[in-house]
Amino acid sequence: MFLLKAVAPFVNWRAFSFTLVTTLLISIIYEVTLGVAAQWWGYQREPMLGIFISAWHDLPMEAVTLWFAAVFMTVLVFEAIKIHLLKRAPDRE
Repeated sequence: MFLLKAVAPFVNWRAFSFTLVTTLLISIIYEVTLGVAAQWWGYQREPMLGIFISAWHDLPMEAVTLWFAAVFMTVLVFEAIKIHLLKRAPDRE
């Protein structure tokens, strides 16, 4: 999160929003409809915060938070690396 202030002016927020919503929808469809419902994997209830979405087969809120954080941090790190590399590159005419 310390990269947000430095990177925010360079992020295309419309594209970021589209990517975030698309990733969340695909993740929800994959994990909830296929993974949890078919019992391909399960979550241990004891280490969770205790906030579950019962309509989605008791999906823990941590899973949804992880999807959001993964997309957000991927964009921030990508932009930070791009800015760093462009600052190091020699000026071209």
